[in-house]
Formats: sequence, structure tokens, C-alpha cells
Amino acid sequence: MNLPNPEIKVSEISKQLDVTSPTITQLLKGLEANGLIERHIDPIDRRAVVVKLTRKGEMVAQQAADAFFASMHGLLEYLGEEQSNQLVDLLSKVLRYFEEREASMYHSLWNGDEEA
Repeated sequence: MNLPNPEIKVSEISKQLDVTSPTITQLLKGLEANGLIERHIDPIDRRAVVVKLTRKGEMVAQQAADAFFASMHGLLEYLGEEQSNQLVDLLSKVLRYFEEREASMYHSLWNGDEEA
């Protein structure tokens, strides 16, 4: 399985991970120092910095993805079909709970409620 290697803005990484841009910048400095990513100014939006995996970064990401999928495959074999389906159902409920909780929290904030 090959992973795509698009460029992504630092601000988008920050948004997706729900952390500040300075936090992401510090993490990226370490990745860049280890030769895993390269950063440059976005040619379209000169205020933005974009990040892309290097060849070494692609290899490390691929190894991590392969290890993750192998672990998941092993877990599903260990659990069997019935328990695997139960796990999927439970994790789906957990995801729904957190999505609804987040939506409720934002709704409360948007409406100026004191407690979220």
C-alpha cells in the first residue's frame, strides 16, 4: 500500500490536530532536522508554509502504516468475526458520542452559554 504525499499547509495540520500553529512548528522542526519533511513557502499564498514528506519520510510513514495495518489484522484474527464486529459497533458509538459532545459544546459556546 503506497501512501499519497501531498503538500499540506502548517495551518491545516494545526487545525486537523486541534493544536496551535507554534506547537506544530516545533514538531515540524524535529521532523525536518531528521530529514523526514521539507518546508517551504506556498507559491500561491505567500503567507503560508507548506510541508511535504521527503523520500526518507515517505519510507518511515509507509513502515508505520504497514505496522499499523499488520497490528489491526492480527487483532481482528485474535478477536474473530463476532467480537471484531462488536468492537466496530462500540468504536462507532464512541466516535458518535464524542462528535455529539463536541457539537453540543460548540453550540453552547456559539449561544453564549456559560457552561459547555
